[in-house]
Amino acid sequence: MRNTPQKTVELFKPFDKQKMILDDTHRFKVLACGRRFSKSTIGKIAITELALKGQDEVYWIAPTFKTSTNVWMDLKETFKNVTESKSEAERRLELTGGGRLMVWSAQNFDSIRGNKPKAVILDEAAMMNPEVWTAVVRPALSDKKGFAYFLSTPRGRNFFYDLFQMGLSEESKYKNYISWRFPSWHNPYVPKSEFIEAKSTLHQKIFAQEYLAEFLLDAADVFHGVGEVCTLEYNSPYEGHFVFGVDVGRQNDPTVITIWDKEKKHLVDMVRVHKTRFPDQKEIIEKTYEAWNKVGTVSRIMIESNYAPAFVESLMETSMPVRPFRTTNETKSNIVNRLATEVQHKRVQMLNDKDLLFEFQAFTMGMTPSGKPQYSAPAGYHDDIVMSACIGFEGCRTNQIDVGYLPQHIFGR
Repeated sequence: MRNTPQKTVELFKPFDKQKMILDDTHRFKVLACGRRFSKSTIGKIAITELALKGQDEVYWIAPTFKTSTNVWMDLKETFKNVTESKSEAERRLELTGGGRLMVWSAQNFDSIRGNKPKAVILDEAAMMNPEVWTAVVRPALSDKKGFAYFLSTPRGRNFFYDLFQMGLSEESKYKNYISWRFPSWHNPYVPKSEFIEAKSTLHQKIFAQEYLAEFLLDAADVFHGVGEVCTLEYNSPYEGHFVFGVDVGRQNDPTVITIWDKEKKHLVDMVRVHKTRFPDQKEIIEKTYEAWNKVGTVSRIMIESNYAPAFVESLMETSMPVRPFRTTNETKSNIVNRLATEVQHKRVQMLNDKDLLFEFQAFTMGMTPSGKPQYSAPAGYHDDIVMSACIGFEGCRTNQIDVGYLPQHIFGR
């Protein structure tokens, strides 16, 4: 707790690793930490005494306008007892004692130019344009010899990685920098069971980056080891239990049907429909279903429903076991992560097809402004096969219901 003459700001007591960071006297502190390490607490404590007892400005910079809005709401609540006045338009708090706290978005970093802050918190620095620091914040700190905290979870080896290396360097030109890396479990207030569960359910690279705070050289590589599981030849229909995954094509994209052997976890066949007319696509889906269901049993046809709900509804009116799947960033992340984990542990087998292999190897992971994984093909490439396979594999999960499944009444049934 930090005291003013009559009012207080209530903050969590820092645990040992946080206190070590706060007590250090270097000007530029680079902290790579896993999620749930409570890095925002460090930032708040670092700026509180200065903001309350000084006559200076302190800045908090977040990657996007949306994330800066969340920070602004949080800081308003934290400092409400010591706020003399505030500006919602400028996101500025005038505090007891004469200090000023401002929240900025890194998306509009040019607006920071010309100011002279005493301290700056760069929150999730790995998601920022390097010029936020090099062209704007660093020069702005020169007048008052101000300090900065770079608080972030790694995002591959980018600008934040370079800063981290400066803090490890023994070169005299980097004497003002220091770096730390702390996995999530250094926070003693989070149950260890949370990390054990995350390690067992998340893709290895996601866990390494998000919880171990590792700077991965190939962080974008999602389906690690996929070449080792793409060994199967195309199969004709045979006796067994099967699930289809269907990704509906848009404009120049094909509609892709993948056929999974539910019991073996084998992707045994794939059909690509390069016709854009829905009646043609419907006919091919029906013929593929009839061929496989005649010899074996097709228990589900999982089909992506975002693009053409009326088309999906028409398929549901047939005798085929159609199940719509609505793709959002959350449901897409879920199904991609599940299949990626199976690929990593070699618990699935897929077709030895050059187009399939290329899409899976090119598929990448990025992050949303809020820090959640976001999966997609690189610009100019396709992910139709990947999404068809992921949606189909989701249908192989016995008695599991994902939030991506849409109840039939949504389609008027």
